[in-house]
Amino acid sequence: MKHIHLAGTAILLASLAAPAAAQTAPVAPETASTEQSDIVVTARRRSESVQDVPLAVTAFGQAEFERQQVVDLEDLNLGVPNLTVVRNTGTTTGAQVYLRGVGQDDSSFTGEPSIGIYLDDVYIGRQIGGVLDVLDFERIEVLRGPQGTLYGRNSSGGAIKYVTRRPDLNDMSVSGAVTFGTYDRFDVTATASVPLIDGKLAIKADGGSRDQRGWARLVDATGADTGRRANGIDSQSARLSALYAPDDALSIYLSADVSRNRSGPQAIISTNCTGLIVPPVTAITVVCPYRFGPRRTGFGAPDINRFSGFGSNATIEYDTGKGSVRAITGYRTFSDDVAIDLSGNPAAPFNLIQYLDQRQFSQEVQFASDLGGSVDFVTGVYYFNEKIDQDATFSGFRNFDTQKAQSYAAYAEVYAKPLDGLTITLGARISKDRKRIDRQFFLTPTATVPSVVLNDATGDNRFSDSKFTPKIGIDYKLGPDVLAYASWSKGYKAGGFAAARPTSVAQVSGQFSSETVNSYEAGIKSELFDRVATLNGSVFLANYSNLQSSVLGGNGSFTVVSGDAKFYGAEVEATVRPTRGLSLYGLLGLLHDEWTRQPQGIPTAIRLKHAPRAQFKVGGSFDTPVTERLSAYLVANYRWTDEIYRNTANNLNILAPSYGLLDASIGFGASDGKWKLLLSGQNLTDKVYVTQGVSTLGRYLGEPRTIALTLKASF
Repeated sequence: MKHIHLAGTAILLASLAAPAAAQTAPVAPETASTEQSDIVVTARRRSESVQDVPLAVTAFGQAEFERQQVVDLEDLNLGVPNLTVVRNTGTTTGAQVYLRGVGQDDSSFTGEPSIGIYLDDVYIGRQIGGVLDVLDFERIEVLRGPQGTLYGRNSSGGAIKYVTRRPDLNDMSVSGAVTFGTYDRFDVTATASVPLIDGKLAIKADGGSRDQRGWARLVDATGADTGRRANGIDSQSARLSALYAPDDALSIYLSADVSRNRSGPQAIISTNCTGLIVPPVTAITVVCPYRFGPRRTGFGAPDINRFSGFGSNATIEYDTGKGSVRAITGYRTFSDDVAIDLSGNPAAPFNLIQYLDQRQFSQEVQFASDLGGSVDFVTGVYYFNEKIDQDATFSGFRNFDTQKAQSYAAYAEVYAKPLDGLTITLGARISKDRKRIDRQFFLTPTATVPSVVLNDATGDNRFSDSKFTPKIGIDYKLGPDVLAYASWSKGYKAGGFAAARPTSVAQVSGQFSSETVNSYEAGIKSELFDRVATLNGSVFLANYSNLQSSVLGGNGSFTVVSGDAKFYGAEVEATVRPTRGLSLYGLLGLLHDEWTRQPQGIPTAIRLKHAPRAQFKVGGSFDTPVTERLSAYLVANYRWTDEIYRNTANNLNILAPSYGLLDASIGFGASDGKWKLLLSGQNLTDKVYVTQGVSTLGRYLGEPRTIALTLKASF
């Protein structure tokens, strides 16, 4: 890692030493007072203020990334109403993302996310690779609730959009940051944007490296410290982009990104359950104490944790005078090799060894009208093609798989304005999904002849489905800064093959049905007292059929099961700016969840996974000038969540009791935003909390208290 550190430091020092050239425009100071209401989003495939979008959407801009200490997707956890984000089982680039109680809880290749992740409008088809480092993003948009029309590809629970900052056609800029912190943390990021033809062509390069020693101590069977550490970070990423705009009508944006992750073991903290775990249990830590301590564990799997990814994007946009045509072409691929010990007990390791190679291609063409009258619309077509290969060894079995998937869709949304301030939305999407699997199943890891083969010749290796997902919405401007809205929509997520890693012949060809949802939502968005306060709220009801969830069976198998579920709740986001430089904010998420039809064979499934009944966040930021050239900054946030069941079967060993996390930062910098020095801390009370786990075997824990010092500079 030392060569990466030295290279990153050289980049930063070069940016610090770069002269403020005459052609470089001054950079506006990035203060914590920049508010969400100022952010322009494209949640409806057109640019508009987040306060004018009749959807439950939260947007994070550059100032919010700093204020909330957002480094990757996981840092959004509890930072949006009814959003839960935790690292996936034993992986470093995949996350379990749940919105309003809906998400995907396994990284298996046969399952797909319920929360669509998009990078510059290119859908990322897998949970693996979805945890992207925040590398000079312009914003992140979180769309809550099913996105069955405009973002219909497996977005039955919502969507998260990463939007990168594009090259500047007019001004050159260079910026960088370096961070030192707890557990030998060392992060470097740098970015440079250079216009090649003034006003017409520019290129941009972004790069970053993150390195942190693990905080979990690895022990042997006697509990003695081996000197090894787990749950560290070792990741690098880079992006190169170009923007060409020969005239006011045409723009061509090209980008390519690479990522590498070698973070080492991501270890479960082993537990030692000695009693029957049935409700009510008031002292679960007594019935299932930590085997070696809350941050000590074993790891009996091979030291394999390697991820390499590449992606490219081409977006061509043309303004016809009556609207804009966009063509979005995306290609992404990754290789992910991982070994996971699911027990953390050196005396009885329970290992999964999995190799995945994925390739995907997508093409979307859309037209967004700008007719200037009482009717506008968005329409488009979408195509997605994926191939994924797996070699997995689990529970004494092995399987080789290749799955190919295609998805086709056509969609449209029409916005009619029969009266001043009133808009009626009518939308629809038609989706078609096809999957085919070739599978070889071996009864032992060393067997050379498969016990079961599944392919075109044997049959039962295909899945297909199609769905029509409509939407009806209405919104009305109650005043210049107050918007009320209501909507009904349907969502859809394709089914597939139930067992990515079968442990019996019967599981080899099993399938699960497609997931559908009927969703109702109403809300209000308002800016009050001459924009001193922003208050947004929504209520919702969602009825899911065949809601997909994975379970760990008694024979050690992970399979996808489904049932019917109902969710309803309320969400509030509020910000008050009582005086210049001071911002107070809070959010609240309330959620009721219930299975209306339990998953078959899971009688203990009462509550749903990652669905706390309540969560809130409160905080404040203050920036003030100290001198004419120097400003000071202070930010503090407190996030709290009610208890969370961490698996479908409601196993009490991995129930997360309610907990709160305190984060804060303090710093100072140049009043013109040219440089800033920040001292920040996360989980300042050093809370031990459960993020997920595996049955009675062990618990994954959140990161302990960390402190970091960051220097930023821009020119």
